[in-house]
Amino acid sequence: MKSADLFWAQIASYNLDTWIGQLVLLAAGVVVTSVALSIPRRETRTALKLYLAALFAWLAIAFFWLHDRTWIGRVDTLLFLGIAALFVLDARRDGSVFVLPSDALRRSLTVAIIVLVLAFPFLGMLQGRELPYLLSPVMPCPAAAYALALLASAAPRVNRLVSVPLLVWAVLAIPKMFGQYGAREDTVLVLAGAYLGTVLAAQGLAARRTSRASPS
Repeated sequence: MKSADLFWAQIASYNLDTWIGQLVLLAAGVVVTSVALSIPRRETRTALKLYLAALFAWLAIAFFWLHDRTWIGRVDTLLFLGIAALFVLDARRDGSVFVLPSDALRRSLTVAIIVLVLAFPFLGMLQGRELPYLLSPVMPCPAAAYALALLASAAPRVNRLVSVPLLVWAVLAIPKMFGQYGAREDTVLVLAGAYLGTVLAAQGLAARRTSRASPS
């Protein structure tokens, strides 16, 4: 496990070196997500999946490979490149169907998590931090929370394969809820993981009930 000093040094270095790229990716994400959720067609969700692939590839290289020289950073580079590849594969197969759920609770949860992802810098400010020590939406944990919320919104047509590494990342963020590194805003990632995990569990339970009820 890296030290808190090393963690925040990486955050600051990444912010100072890539703030223009982060702004471009953030603006593109807002546009693509808004269009995909308001106009749910294959073309728009494909564009969103390709954006997610580009986002995770960017994080793999710009955040982990270039700004985390530890062995953990090298492992995380491969993990995020793998997630990017899974989103490309999902786009080709038209697996997950991103759409605002018709259920009011799920719709509210999806929107709330996406809004909280955008609010990451402000959540950091509430904890007394300033630039360049603020977590931006274009960082691994908020990006993972954003992807988890979108996948939860896609159920029952959700790609479970790409869900697995993202759920693992959410579990690894649990210590941050209790003060690790002083980055309590990563609680949003844990909540997003719990959201998708609950949706998948409910989906699996419903499928088993249907299977038992169907005639043999």
